[in-house]
Amino acid sequence: MFCGVAQTSSTNELSHKLFFERLPNGLIMCKICGRAVSHMKNHFTTHSNEKAQCPVCFVYRSRPDNLKRHMKTAHPDYPL
Repeated sequence: MFCGVAQTSSTNELSHKLFFERLPNGLIMCKICGRAVSHMKNHFTTHSNEKAQCPVCFVYRSRPDNLKRHMKTAHPDYPL
């Protein structure tokens, strides 16, 4: 265990250490972009090539939760 997340193998633990570092304030620093984040798994999806696309205006969001927020604010009448 490196930062509170149990790893399933030594390979996973090594890759985990390559990308993230636990900060003294409890946040986790992403070694890819340097941002301090509280939810490593959510943040890591921003570095993925997979993007969520709005079915109404076709903009892309880096995470499904960001698309959901976009839908609620930009297209409140669209059924989710």
